[in-house]
Amino acid sequence: MKATLAVPPGQPSTLRPMMISVGVAYIVVIAAYYSVGVGGYAAYGTAVAPDVLLSLGGPVWLRRCANAAVVAHMAAAYQVFAQPVFALMEGAIAARRRPAVAAVGPSVAAPAPHSAAATPRALRLAVRSGFVAAVTLVAVLVPFFAEVMGIIASLGLIPMTFVLPCVMWLVSQQPRGAERALNYAIAGGCGVLAILALIGSTRNVIVQLKLKHG
Repeated sequence: MKATLAVPPGQPSTLRPMMISVGVAYIVVIAAYYSVGVGGYAAYGTAVAPDVLLSLGGPVWLRRCANAAVVAHMAAAYQVFAQPVFALMEGAIAARRRPAVAAVGPSVAAPAPHSAAATPRALRLAVRSGFVAAVTLVAVLVPFFAEVMGIIASLGLIPMTFVLPCVMWLVSQQPRGAERALNYAIAGGCGVLAILALIGSTRNVIVQLKLKHG
């Protein structure tokens, strides 16, 4: 979004460097994720653990480093999904705690009622910590968490991340030629992948339920 904002006259556009950075980032992410997914399945098949690190042997220090890298990654990636929820909750709290206009002097600027500044830091810390703790508790209590996450990803993550952007681009920009074919291929391929993931995850949940109650 920042790269597409208007640039003051005389200053170079940041769009091209930003797009190059995004492209490089996607290449690195795809290489990392696919190497782990494909390599793990090729090595262990359906016996691979929900956390692929649990299936690995080797030095203990190496597995600890890998787990530390996962924690660092999730600590940053979680913010992308959690910040909008935090803003929504804190905005609702700030609206309930809106200060009376009469209590504010004419020379003092009152914070916007739905801004983070209108919510005390201690309350924000409590709200955010409570939300993270609640989500973690639900994740621990949900049985067959990996299989359930597969269902959620097939219904939400894959369509929203890979299918919908291509469809929106096709509708809004109406590209031609190879670009049009590429967008159709990505949307169609990922749509098929989502269906297969939904079928596989649902089957795994059924199998786990039978094993648990059998």
